[in-house]
Amino acid sequence: MENNILIYQAHTSEKIYEEALFSILSFIHADPESLTKVVLYTDDAAYFKRYLSDCTRIMYVPLDKPTITEWAGEFNFVHRIKIKMLQDAVARFSGNMIYLDTDTYIHNSLSEYFEVLQNGKMIMHLREYHFSNHKGKHVKKYRKAFLQLPNVQLDTNFEFWNAGAIGFNTRDSDIIEKVLHISDTLFRYCPLHTVEQLAFSYVMSMHGAVIPIEPAVYHYWNFKEFRQVLSNYLQKYKDTGLSELLRNIENINPIRLHLPKLMWERKSSFSRRLKAMFTGKTWNLPEYTL
Repeated sequence: MENNILIYQAHTSEKIYEEALFSILSFIHADPESLTKVVLYTDDAAYFKRYLSDCTRIMYVPLDKPTITEWAGEFNFVHRIKIKMLQDAVARFSGNMIYLDTDTYIHNSLSEYFEVLQNGKMIMHLREYHFSNHKGKHVKKYRKAFLQLPNVQLDTNFEFWNAGAIGFNTRDSDIIEKVLHISDTLFRYCPLHTVEQLAFSYVMSMHGAVIPIEPAVYHYWNFKEFRQVLSNYLQKYKDTGLSELLRNIENINPIRLHLPKLMWERKSSFSRRLKAMFTGKTWNLPEYTL
C-alpha cells in the first residue's frame, strides 16, 4: 500500500495559521489511529509546534518570502502558490495525496478517499456546476478568453468544482504541470481569482472520474465570522496540550455554527431586506461554549 499524505500550505497570516491548525486538529480528532502523514508548507513552523508538539505525524516544509513571491508568479496571483506547492510536493513525496485549503473541517475518516486515489480516481471538494451551460458572468468571460488563448484549445464541456480539496495519486502528477500551464495562460487573458479553480476542474475532469470529498470535509470558505470564534478557542487552550484541544473541538463545530448564516442567505433578497428593516437583525451566531 502506498503512502497516504494530507497536505496544507499556511503562510503570511496568523488567521491562516489558525485555520490550518484547526483543520489538522479536526483530522486527528476524526481519525486518531490514522497513519497518514500530514505535510505542512509554512513560514512559521514554530507556531504549529506550540500546539502539535505531541503529534509525530506532522512534517514541516519551510517556506520563505522569496519562494512565496516566486510561486505567486509575474502577476502575483495568490492561488498560483497552491499549484507550485503541489508541484514541489510531488517532487518530494509519492503516494496518495490530498491537499486541503486551510478553511476546512474534517468530520469523517479520509481512509476511503485515499483508497479512491489508489484506484486511479481523483478528488475535489464538490461539484458546483457544468461549465458549458452555466450563465454566470465569470463563465461568460472565460468562454470569451478561451477563444483568445494561443496554442491552447479548451473544451467547454466539463464540470466546475470547488477546489478547496485536491486529491490524486502522484503517479498522475503530470496533471499539475497541465494545471499550471492553463492557469498561467488563462490568467494573462482573464485575470479572475477563480482561474486556478477552473484549471484544476478542467484538467481533473478531462483526466477521468472525480469524486467529491464533501461528505467528509466541510469547506467554510464563506464563513469568515468563524475566524474570531477560532481565535478565542485557540487562545483558551493554547497551554493545555493536544488532548485538551481535541477533547473540546466539537464545541465550535463550524457546520453547526455556520447554519444560521446559510439559512439567511437562502432567503430572497426581499425577505432579507424586510427583516433587517423591521428587526434590525440579519442572522445571529448560535450560542456556543469554548
